[in-house]
Amino acid sequence: MTKIRTGVRIARKLQESEHAIDHAMIAVSALIQTMIEGRLDVGVAAQTGHLALDHAVVGLNRLQQVRGNVIAGHDALKDIAEAAGIPYAMDGTQEPKFPPTGRLAVVQAAA
Repeated sequence: MTKIRTGVRIARKLQESEHAIDHAMIAVSALIQTMIEGRLDVGVAAQTGHLALDHAVVGLNRLQQVRGNVIAGHDALKDIAEAAGIPYAMDGTQEPKFPPTGRLAVVQAAA
């Protein structure tokens, strides 16, 4: 398999992974919102289900950490592609990129 074809396969899987993580974060965020709304709708005390809510919030935080690591991996793969002479913008999978902000700046500095 050629370097370029391998690069295309990796780029597609990378973007697929990034989107899957974002969709998982959306789903967990919706779960957290529904849990809070459910408590209010039923009218039970705040401590009811609080431990379950803690676990869901920790899960969302862990997904955020996974997201940051995949982004750092993305940057590392870009460096590998450049070093190997593989054009990394060839497959049309590029999404607009803006300068990192907030936590992403930390991820960029760690890469």
